[in-house]
Amino acid sequence: MNETPEFDLETIIRKKSLHTHFQPIVSIKKKKIIGFEALSRGIDPESGQEIPPFFLFSVAQKCDKIVELDRACREKALEAFGNLHHKNPDLLLFLNFDTSMVDMGIVGSGNLLRMVREKDINPGNIVIEMVESRVRNFPELCRFIDNHRKYGFLIALDDFGAGHSNLERISVIKPEIIKIDRSLIQNVHTEFFKQEILKAIIKLTDQLGVMVLSEGVETYEEVMKTLELDTDLLQGYYFSTPQPLKELSLTEVNAKIQQTASDFFKNVITRIKISKEHFNNCQALGFSILSELKDLKDENIKLERELKNMISSYSIIECAYLLDESGRQISSTIMNNGHIHNLKNSQLFRPAELGDDHSLKDYYVYIQAGLGRFITDPYISLATGSLCRTISVSFTTRGNNKRILCLDMKENEYQ
Repeated sequence: MNETPEFDLETIIRKKSLHTHFQPIVSIKKKKIIGFEALSRGIDPESGQEIPPFFLFSVAQKCDKIVELDRACREKALEAFGNLHHKNPDLLLFLNFDTSMVDMGIVGSGNLLRMVREKDINPGNIVIEMVESRVRNFPELCRFIDNHRKYGFLIALDDFGAGHSNLERISVIKPEIIKIDRSLIQNVHTEFFKQEILKAIIKLTDQLGVMVLSEGVETYEEVMKTLELDTDLLQGYYFSTPQPLKELSLTEVNAKIQQTASDFFKNVITRIKISKEHFNNCQALGFSILSELKDLKDENIKLERELKNMISSYSIIECAYLLDESGRQISSTIMNNGHIHNLKNSQLFRPAELGDDHSLKDYYVYIQAGLGRFITDPYISLATGSLCRTISVSFTTRGNNKRILCLDMKENEYQ
């Protein structure tokens, strides 16, 4: 465990013995850097050694110097950003705001607005980052936000998805940007639950007009998956580590942005082709089984027995079942022998049974709406816990009864 380094915090604040590292925030859709997050480091006046921000702000909290340190860091960041802003007036600066100051009652000092004006920076280019869940006095936080928003400052909620982010508070704050925490981004390309959570957040924020920034992208695979899920902005070591502006190679960052955009475009085209092939294969498989099934006598027991024989030839099919015209299941759930070992042993998670009602399931509703066939989006099977799709196809038996054939097909066979 690292020990806290010894340093004179008051001297650091008085002499502004601080420097700012900047990490690019990029838009792959726009193929450019849209801004930077400012990250402060302390410099020990005696040794010249760098003091990591965690230690710096921890000591400030203990010494009741958080306000003074926060303002000193902010001033140094604005000073460093000023020249870049004047050359590139569209760039945004993301500034961290320690929300503990709200609970101290420091919300109306106008200090940030004064600093920004002194540096001749448009408040509309400043994004105030905060973790709203750390604030006890929420009405005061709202007052702080309202005071700054009327001057044009933008608001970003940081660390979303970690800790106790509150959806109700988000609806009140109405941030311009939500930064998804690294905990949701790490290995998102291999974890389906993370993908679905991120997809739901993006869908919600898109409807609210809020931009999503995926923070902490470190690998090529994480970048591609977050883009596939339609995230707006990216930030992380994959593009650049935080560095002083003079050491930051914007040429290298821009080259990586261009390459990422090119690769993503190719990936989109490939996914569309695979999806189309997948759809055609599913259709062909469904119709192949159906062509044999519809010629059999209209006896549920015989249909079920023959269906079991048919699906045993296709490892991609987890299970099959038949519905009547009302959406009622008229067969058992016929498991393919190769997938029986995947069954969950639970009262909540189990295969559907004879007589179960499927009338509110997409694969029934869309058939009733007039489609002859339907394929669902991928979902987690309640029977096996595997990622699957359901294909449903309507047909009429020899006895002139309308039936719906449902096949649960293992999704990762195509991925």
